[in-house]
Amino acid sequence: MEKKETIKELIALISMVDEPDEVVYGRIRQRIIDLGEEALPSLEKAWENSFEEFTRLRIQELLDTIHFESIQQQLITWVNSNQDDLLEGAILLSRYHFHELDINRITHNLGQIIQDVWLEMNDRMNPLEKIKVLNHILFDVHKFTPTKPPQYSLQDYLIPNLIDSKRGSGTTLGILYLIIAQSLKLPVYGVNLPYNMIIAYLENNPGIYIYDPENDPVLFYINPVFKGMIFIRKEIDRFLKDNKIEPQPQYFTACNNVQILQRLASEMRMMYDMEGDSEKAERMDQIIAILKS
Repeated sequence: MEKKETIKELIALISMVDEPDEVVYGRIRQRIIDLGEEALPSLEKAWENSFEEFTRLRIQELLDTIHFESIQQQLITWVNSNQDDLLEGAILLSRYHFHELDINRITHNLGQIIQDVWLEMNDRMNPLEKIKVLNHILFDVHKFTPTKPPQYSLQDYLIPNLIDSKRGSGTTLGILYLIIAQSLKLPVYGVNLPYNMIIAYLENNPGIYIYDPENDPVLFYINPVFKGMIFIRKEIDRFLKDNKIEPQPQYFTACNNVQILQRLASEMRMMYDMEGDSEKAERMDQIIAILKS
């Protein structure tokens, strides 16, 4: 169908969203949803121009459903073909909460931080020296800091909010750390330690080692929550013992970006539960299922 005809049909469908017959409205609703993101501008305009609460609620539900289905499809594509781009995955989860994000502003601000680190780093530095430079720029110059429990809110789990406010959850801060370090070609990867995502600095690009825990060549670990503190395996052993947690291989070895996003999505779901938003929590379950598939 040509664009003019689609818009004409869409305007006609939107004019009937106050249809009282639920069966008839169900057909109208499904046709609008089938038009996908193409329907969003007209729906947004209709919402702004409507003064009837019933009509606005229906339009808002359509906007939310189309937006959610779009996020689902983009996440499926990310998992299947673009999961190396951790920033894209984190932004997709943030867009589930905020429909409109200024992606250009986010990437510009992030790019400035990366450039600041790059200007202070050189190939003659050893791994420890490189991490010290990154820590200095991120925590001393740009003043990034973790939000401490119980002060957490949903905002703390959104990567754009972290870049703007310089505050966020330990997982979001860890994701930002990974994005910056990996953009500078440092061989760092997330580690799914309970309570606190940490980062492993590997001997080199691990290749198959990331899927072979027995051969994961970790030089040292980094804790973004504590200003990029560097530590070794025995500190993880002590942490697990102190918290009465049975050691598992995944607590010491690198995970992939999909697993990192699973962690972030699970924490966002928990926050929706705490805020009493059961609908968004249930939809987040669907997002988690995509990331686990």
